[in-house]
Amino acid sequence: MRLTRQITACLLIGCAITFLTVGAMTVWMARQYDAQAAAAAQIMMAGNSESAHYRLKNTTDDYSWWDDAYLAYARGDRDWLNTNVGTGISETAVGDVMVIASPDGKIVYGWTSQENETLEQTITATTIRLARQVLADVPLGPTSAKTMLARGPAGVLMIGAGRLTPKNHAGVDVSRLPILIIGRYQTPERISRVGRSFLLDDLAVSDTPVPGKDFRPLLDPAKQRVGYLVWTPPRPGAALLQELLVPLGIALTVFAVVMLFVATRARGFADELAMAARLDHLTGLDNRKGLSDFLASKACQDEIGKGGVAVIYVDVNGFKTVNDSVGHKGGDVLVREVAARLIAATPGRARVARVGGDEFVVVLVGDDAENVVEIANCIPVAMEKPFVVAEIEFNVSCAVGYARGTDAEGGADALLQRADLAMYQAKQEQRLSPVAYTPSMETDALARKQFEAKLRNAIEAGELHIVYQPIASTIDMRVCGLEALVRWHSPELGDVPPQKLIAVAEESGLIRSVGDFVLNRVCEDSWRWPNLKLSVNVSPAQLRDVAFVSRFRTMLRKHGVTPGQIEIELTETVLLKDPAPAARKLEQLRNLGITVALDDFGTGFSSISSLRAFPLDRLKIDRSFVQDLGTDPDAATLIQSFVAVARAKRLSVVCEGVETETQAEMIRLLDCDFIQGYLLARPMRVEQMAEFLAGEELRTEAV
Repeated sequence: MRLTRQITACLLIGCAITFLTVGAMTVWMARQYDAQAAAAAQIMMAGNSESAHYRLKNTTDDYSWWDDAYLAYARGDRDWLNTNVGTGISETAVGDVMVIASPDGKIVYGWTSQENETLEQTITATTIRLARQVLADVPLGPTSAKTMLARGPAGVLMIGAGRLTPKNHAGVDVSRLPILIIGRYQTPERISRVGRSFLLDDLAVSDTPVPGKDFRPLLDPAKQRVGYLVWTPPRPGAALLQELLVPLGIALTVFAVVMLFVATRARGFADELAMAARLDHLTGLDNRKGLSDFLASKACQDEIGKGGVAVIYVDVNGFKTVNDSVGHKGGDVLVREVAARLIAATPGRARVARVGGDEFVVVLVGDDAENVVEIANCIPVAMEKPFVVAEIEFNVSCAVGYARGTDAEGGADALLQRADLAMYQAKQEQRLSPVAYTPSMETDALARKQFEAKLRNAIEAGELHIVYQPIASTIDMRVCGLEALVRWHSPELGDVPPQKLIAVAEESGLIRSVGDFVLNRVCEDSWRWPNLKLSVNVSPAQLRDVAFVSRFRTMLRKHGVTPGQIEIELTETVLLKDPAPAARKLEQLRNLGITVALDDFGTGFSSISSLRAFPLDRLKIDRSFVQDLGTDPDAATLIQSFVAVARAKRLSVVCEGVETETQAEMIRLLDCDFIQGYLLARPMRVEQMAEFLAGEELRTEAV
């Protein structure tokens, strides 16, 4: 019901927001259209005014830069001026009035089409004075006419003014030249005609701005307003809004009806969604949320309070192998089969949930909780029979941990967490039988978390460092390579064992940071020993990282390292955990020029098969075989067989852990290529290694 109400409320709020948004956007767009149209009208008015002034200026230039007109003026030939100037202007209708004013401002000749005005009324002394001021700073030339606006008895005049100039005007005092003035009234008919061409039906000239209309002030040269050009701004947006009101209203109404229909159906959908949200789609079991809801139910809480609940945590081993072999669809088949076996192995009242890709939880309540040990033991047995997926048999095991109701201090979450801790313990110890929770597990988990936090801080604080151990040829005992080893000296913990450092780094996901630190430092140090092979250990987590090869390539290029100088060392565990991806990564590394060594050879279960399956360059025989040389006859035989296998695969051989001259001599006789161990030197920092190698050079030269 609460979900239904929430969905209905969301739909109603969505409708309201949609209505408001669409309405607001429509009004905003209409106003934007209106504003753009108004701005365009202003631009058109400015352009039209400029064009009109330009035409009048050209006409004034033509008549003022006319030698015959000046000579007619000079000799007072009014007939010539009437015939050639006045008639030309009147017939072409470029002006309503034309005058020629003498330098002292008097009209000596004029013509007007205005019957009710005299020349002096139309072209006043003030207008003549302003025209002369406009022309005062204009150099004499054929295009020196200017235009301006003035006020006449019949309204606003557009004035064109130019000096009447003789052909031979060199040395002429421009202030002594007469002025030709052509005036054209901005009559309502003319203004209206201009407005219609711009779709402005009411364009007019007014003495004052008109409320509700746009306007453009008309100024004379003295910046005095002689009138206003006014018009009603176009409103295409308002017209568009009116046209959209009906279809938009219909569309919004339909939308509201659809939303109401959806809201009425929400009740049924809500129940289905709530059920689906609590179930795992693949198995039909409870998912993590369904499990949490069950544990939070009042009935379960009451049982937990009485100690009547037990939780079994199951982690399936080998799930990834199935995915890699037959694909994810095959993995889905396995998950469903595992779920079916869990249901069959547990009581009918048990609550089984899938809480992760390969993790399951079984909750036992009441009498079943008392039998948690027997039920937990049934689960590994149920997994013993091979699973058949895509006609292929797969052997799958599981790690099982459980916590009883008596461990439930802190409620259901604490009980679930403690069962998880017990499962983790079983997984770490590779136990096939279930593991019961004990309080020490929380102490161990807390210690691991604290150690992980210290390691994280150590990486950031730069507390890690690299030491190098030499590798020498068995022929002449010359150092030909160095193995890089990471070390951590903590101000709080002291020297941390390398095995613990690597184990926690891999478990916590910090191995990428640690591994990148080692690789980067080795690349930085490589310039010191260009003739030595530098070996670096790579962990399983690093090799599983999809970006490992590309990051390694970037480091090599950054430091200018020749890839052939670097060798990576891998244990057999790295290769056997994910064989196909591991083989691809090794091939990519070898294509770069990096060599690959198999470390700790002889300690795994499938060492020979590893040599056959993976691209390798070197074999490193584990120290456990070397330590028995001279005391156990079988040790030499085993090493000799390892060397024979390596020779068959064209691999060089390194014996690790060499501590005595006797061991070194026997290794030489067994045809091994290289030795490594305390006989040569203990691991040392880069500065100490530089001194050591310098001493080795002096010793070799002396020999």
